[in-house]
Amino acid sequence: MREYELRSMNLKALGYRNYKDYLSSNLWRKLRSKAIKTSGGLCCCCGEAATEVHHRNYDLETLKNGGDFSLVPLCNACHHLAEFDTNGRKRTTQQANRFLDGVKGAGRFNTRRYLEEHNKAWKKAQRKSSQKRKRKNKDKSWTSF
Repeated sequence: MREYELRSMNLKALGYRNYKDYLSSNLWRKLRSKAIKTSGGLCCCCGEAATEVHHRNYDLETLKNGGDFSLVPLCNACHHLAEFDTNGRKRTTQQANRFLDGVKGAGRFNTRRYLEEHNKAWKKAQRKSSQKRKRKNKDKSWTSF
């Protein structure tokens, strides 16, 4: 995919080995926090608590400074819907952005109803969310000793 090659090239120009390193950087933490605060801490699609941020593009300006409206705060379920189609295939950045543009213009998006209507995606999102909760709880249990 061309967009991910561009992302890798821009990340290397910023001094990061890969996307994972970038996502664990202080720079990303600051940009992510700023994007979530800008939305009042709410998902731009459904109005639930925003826990993730979607990159609308991976140009140098966005990766370095966040760019104007290039980072979209989302809840886990809406981010999953933006990133994957109803068959579980990864969307391109352009496809994800088209999905988000359609949803954001419609006011409050009912993520649960959409997922129920697209049962495959609903089950996958639920499984992913459940696995995340289990990992989080497992991590917390180790810290209690």
